[in-house]
This record gives sequence, structure tokens and C-alpha cells, in this order.
Amino acid sequence: MNLDFTLAKYEELCSAIVQSGYDAVSVKDYLSRSQVSGCRIQSERQRSLSLQPGEKVVILRHDVDRKPEKALKMAYMERQFDIQATYYFRTTGSLQSRNPAGNREDGA
Repeated sequence: MNLDFTLAKYEELCSAIVQSGYDAVSVKDYLSRSQVSGCRIQSERQRSLSLQPGEKVVILRHDVDRKPEKALKMAYMERQFDIQATYYFRTTGSLQSRNPAGNREDGA
């Protein structure tokens, strides 16, 4: 199996999401809409925000371990398609700024 994680392939995915009528939402929006759906008494505004039976929703979540600049390009692409997504950034010691001697610049 050939895995294609290029920006061109991601653009195809974004286009397919939009063309197929799915509502792309962030994790936060999905969870808040799900909670509203579970309420027995809803205002008109709550009904408009809640998940409806049969509604086509896709949740996009990106785990960014490396290459945050690529994640930024993906976010710009999502904006062009009016797609919402969630980004989780994992930071490690290797991402912290260091001077040539290997000491952290903040003195720690």
C-alpha cells in the first residue's frame, strides 16, 4: 500500500469533503454540538447548533509531532475550503531553542 501524505493529496481530501456535503468540524465543536443534542429542552439557537439525525459530519484532527510549517500550510488550505480542524502540537526537548554549545538559551 502506498501512503501519500503530500499537500496535493490533502487538497484532494478537502475537496472531497466539501463536494460530498460533509460538515468538517473541530473536536471542540463536535463535542459541544453533541452535548447540545443530548439536552431535552433546547432553545432555537441550541437546535440550530446541535447535531441532527443523519447529518454528515467529519472530524479532522491533526497530531503535529514534527514540521509545524507543514501543518500551517494545511491550515491555510483548510481555510480556503472553509473547513474546521483541530491541531495537537507535541513539544519535546528537541524542539526547544538551543545554542551551539547545547545549552538552552533560557539558561535552564
